[in-house]
Amino acid sequence: FVTKIVTSSYFYELQPERVAKVLMKHSEYGGASLTKSGYNQAVRELLPRVAECDAETVKFLTYALSNVYFSFVPEGEERAPFSELATALSLFCLGSKSAKLQHGFSIFAWAFDKSQDDLETLDGSMLRRFLASILGVLFSCCHQTAKLPLPYMRSMLAVAVEELATRIMYQSSEVTFDDFGEWYNKEGCELAPWLELLDLKKWQPVTPTGASIEDE
Repeated sequence: FVTKIVTSSYFYELQPERVAKVLMKHSEYGGASLTKSGYNQAVRELLPRVAECDAETVKFLTYALSNVYFSFVPEGEERAPFSELATALSLFCLGSKSAKLQHGFSIFAWAFDKSQDDLETLDGSMLRRFLASILGVLFSCCHQTAKLPLPYMRSMLAVAVEELATRIMYQSSEVTFDDFGEWYNKEGCELAPWLELLDLKKWQPVTPTGASIEDE
């Protein structure tokens, strides 16, 4: 599923920063959230070659990328948060796992405190949202979880990230990216191995030319 999204849309040619910039351009309320219409406009701007695809591919990508969007629309609301979308869509972009984690962490740090300069930090609430944005996009791209009712899927996400955040935030009210990296190297790689899937090489996708993304 992820491989098909990446290769048929040419998402793998994009940097996460480019995706975030275009999403911000089409956001509302000072960059806080996007309507479905704004999200659709951003996707069309980011992926112009999709218009040249056959009808079946367009139908698939419309379904897949819409599924990502609606996974992050809070219950009872009509907009998805910018921070979640920008972090989630980085899954499909080029770049290493570490670079994508740093990118997402910085986005949530900015949302947490726009006055932060050199030292970016997250509190417990933002850390949970950061982790949930990554696990959430994986859930939306997995056949077994994508078909679950949204309330049930979100309940599963909340339980998973709560346990992780509690361990990361142990005896601390805020964490830096270095703190997060230290936790990941110590135990996170075993407790949250799904973070490795931010690296597209783990999916071993193949580009339309037949070469692996790793080789291009």
